[in-house]
Order: sequence, then structure tokens, then C-alpha cells
Amino acid sequence: MTLNTYTDIDVINTGLALIGEEPIASITDENLTAIETICARIWPKLKGFLLSAHQWNFCLHERELTVDADIDPLSDFEYAYRLPADLISGPFSVYGDGEAVRGYGWQVKGVHLYTNAQTVVVDYRRIAPVENWPIFFIDLASVAFGARASIPIADKSTRAAELKEEAYGSPNMKGKGGLMGLAIDNDAQSKPARSIYENGDPLTSARY
Repeated sequence: MTLNTYTDIDVINTGLALIGEEPIASITDENLTAIETICARIWPKLKGFLLSAHQWNFCLHERELTVDADIDPLSDFEYAYRLPADLISGPFSVYGDGEAVRGYGWQVKGVHLYTNAQTVVVDYRRIAPVENWPIFFIDLASVAFGARASIPIADKSTRAAELKEEAYGSPNMKGKGGLMGLAIDNDAQSKPARSIYENGDPLTSARY
């Protein structure tokens, strides 16, 4: 399910419009313009920063992991599972064979999760795609991109400072004011979805 029809390019172009620049067409094509190349360098780092700057509820995700047969498991565990490539933080909860795995029943080392369960589902925070961002976060990202791109693209230091303050607030707010502060407040009003495995396997628990 998606929340909007925006794309990475839409967010970038909104930010470019804020500094008086024309829209771009791509940041992934083989032959990029000079401005597109700068945007391609700025955007992935900025997106990662914004998504990891707070424990956003809209980034919470649940996924079943796949056993990595090429990795030898640790001595205390039978299986090594590859962690999701889009993981920002976590996993926060691990469900093995339909039950919550507690205590020392699992361990993360590098990019793998080790456990004895034959099937594993994890709750974690991910790099959510733009179409799953709430509008308040898209607004923040657009202004933040304009601030980040103002100097390297438009050589507008004054505009960069204005947009940075709009995005994050004054320096004494330590990056948690402005649109970032509003986004944090709005995000707090949405409760993360509860895992279907929280009270055990839903199929077996329904029988009793």
C-alpha cells in the first residue's frame, strides 16, 4: 500500500524550485547533466540522514528473513539469516516458528541474524520508499534538499541558511525544530502496527 504518488525526483525538483532552479529528469541515467550529477550525490545521503534522524513510525516494517546457505552459523545456532538490505535500525523483535524469540535465542553479527528457528520474521526500521512517506515528511525532505543543494548548485548561501532554518529550526534547537519538529510531532500521533506474531502464531493461538 502506498500513501502518495510522489517519487524521489518529485522531492528533489520541489527542493530545486525553492532555490530557483529548473527541474531535472533523473539521478540514475547513464548520461546525467551537471546538476543531475550533483543531485545524485546529495540525495541518497540526505535521505539516509533524514530517515535515521528519528525513530519514525512510518519506517517500521515486518519481514520474513531468508536463510543464507553460504554462511556458516555460529556455534550456538543452527541457522544464519540475512538481514534486510533496507534496514536502518533493529531488529527490535524476532519471531521464530511463529513464537517470539526471547533472551539469548537470537544474535545479530554483521549483516546476519543467527537463531535456531526454521522460519524467522523480524520487526525493524527500514529505508521506506518515498511513496510510503507521509506528506509532512515529504515537505521536510523537499525543504532540506533545497537547503543542501543551495550552495553547490545555485551558490546561494543566504538561501541555504533560510531553508536550513525552515527545515530544522534555529541552531539552539539542535536539528529538532522547524519542519523536523513538526514531523516528529505528527509521527508521534500515529501508532506503529502491532505484529501479528506478538502473541504467538495467529493460526495456533486462535484455536485456544
